[in-house]
Amino acid sequence: MKYYIIILSSALLFSSCSWVQENVWGSAESKLDKTTIEESNNNLFELDGIFYSEKGIDITSSEINFEIEGLSETKGRFKSFDINLTSSPKDKSLSIYVSINANSIFTDNEMRDEHLLNEDFFNTEKFPLIAFKAADIIQTDSCFLAQGKLSLLGNDSKLTLPFNYLGTSKNTEGNDIYIFEGEIEFDRTKFGMSEAESVGNLVKLKFYTELSKK
Repeated sequence: MKYYIIILSSALLFSSCSWVQENVWGSAESKLDKTTIEESNNNLFELDGIFYSEKGIDITSSEINFEIEGLSETKGRFKSFDINLTSSPKDKSLSIYVSINANSIFTDNEMRDEHLLNEDFFNTEKFPLIAFKAADIIQTDSCFLAQGKLSLLGNDSKLTLPFNYLGTSKNTEGNDIYIFEGEIEFDRTKFGMSEAESVGNLVKLKFYTELSKK
């Protein structure tokens, strides 16, 4: 049985530049306000309908963040993104679409943020969105595995994304929510960024989201 999933993810790519030498990094602290899970559940393929993340900028019920190890560890997150899941057990189909506004990157360092937006890095004028598309969802004893492609800066690279369907609960408005989280590591140089002595090549990306049903 084959299911299809489209998960948008993101990547952060760095190289040597003036702010690497500075000792002002910022923390880009999380603003997540996680809802307590009322019912644990991993029956992902039984979900039926359209599900979506909270709308807005710098929301508190979903988050996509990253960290890169180097001479100085870099951490940050994206303030603007949308996550939509459509599932039909009858059709044996499952899809998730997540769009991230690359211009919303935040590392709590204004100079570094501005540098990341230019053509040396995200080149957001030409590539404002980032996407991850995956198919062949496999359920293991501990998680789900989505094999697909991460699209960034016009380049595609195959990735396997481990993620979990944690279960369900209700938000502050009393609506049902469906909770997911995952984490992945990938090589930033596969997307066309040069290696840098001061920054590692591996990017660790984490996401958490609470989806509501339409």
